[in-house]
Amino acid sequence: MKRIFIMFCCLFLVACSDRVPIEKVTLFLVLGVDYDDKGNLLVSISAPSFEKGAPKKTSEETVKATSLRDAFKYINAKISGITSNGKTEVILIGEKVTQQKEWFKEIDLYQRDPKSSNNAELVIIEGGMDEVLNVKLKDKLILATYLMEIIRSMQTNNTFIPAPVRTFSNIANDKGITATLPVIKKVGEKLEFQGTALLNESGQPKVRLSLKENNLLNLLRLPREKGAMSISLALPDEDAKQKNNVSLLVTDLKRDIDVSYTGGKFVYTINVHLHADLIEQTKMRLNKDISKLGEEAEVLNKQITQELDKELKKVVEKFQEGKVDPIGLGQYAKAYEYNEWKKVEDNWGEELSKAEIKVNADIQLFTTGLLP
Repeated sequence: MKRIFIMFCCLFLVACSDRVPIEKVTLFLVLGVDYDDKGNLLVSISAPSFEKGAPKKTSEETVKATSLRDAFKYINAKISGITSNGKTEVILIGEKVTQQKEWFKEIDLYQRDPKSSNNAELVIIEGGMDEVLNVKLKDKLILATYLMEIIRSMQTNNTFIPAPVRTFSNIANDKGITATLPVIKKVGEKLEFQGTALLNESGQPKVRLSLKENNLLNLLRLPREKGAMSISLALPDEDAKQKNNVSLLVTDLKRDIDVSYTGGKFVYTINVHLHADLIEQTKMRLNKDISKLGEEAEVLNKQITQELDKELKKVVEKFQEGKVDPIGLGQYAKAYEYNEWKKVEDNWGEELSKAEIKVNADIQLFTTGLLP
């Protein structure tokens, strides 16, 4: 019994000996990767300070290195205490980096090392990296919290497609789909979401989507993020000779894709089925004759369907012009037309630009609000 007690005490003491006070740990919550004018790799970190009475809430360091692991050695030499990149929340990628083919190899450490955080969100930074890292924050926020608030806000409204390292890595290694990354820029004293960059097979941005186009992309892609999804459209109003601006709240959404290989090219039919509520229309005149309200609702439903068809077609044409595939049409080609897919898999962007793609929207308006 005495021996068991002694062994238990030894084990307890060994376990306690590995504990490190939080004040002695530097967590790399934000990581920045960029190139200088000479093409040298610059790695920056932003870490919160846990020491009482520290003059700054965060500490920032930037070093020149050959790789992330090499950079961490130089950063460790500048910072006292134990450093860790296992809790990184956001990885900022400079524009100069994204212009290089397969630039994502620069963050190989986060894709390969199990001690690194593969949940970190990837974001392209438009403009100078130092502007973002040194942005002045109020309300006791730290940079990581501020960036994650922007990301979660856009994600909740479905105007943002998140790109954690693990997901990005899977897409980058899949020939049937190309990746997307959000773009953030410093505007004044704030950081603002600028839209989504659509990347080609090598990871280079080829197309930029606006906030509105981002909503349309979310109608076409799977899987979808949780949260409310709204769509705004401008409908022609012949009587008023001006646009009738309408907004829809999507309550249910389904997508199905048919693919075939005909006439030497891939042919797609994308059907988007929506159940939606009308939550806004700004210009259409209201008919006071209650007997005609049902007819007007049908006309409105038809107009919305036609306009959404047109907008979805435009965004798909944008994909084809940029030779990018953010909705994974290549995966359908691989699944249903494998023999033809194998011939073009290494040059899928070019093949997609030649494909025939039809988009059909099917909308059912459930409610039109309190007004007719």
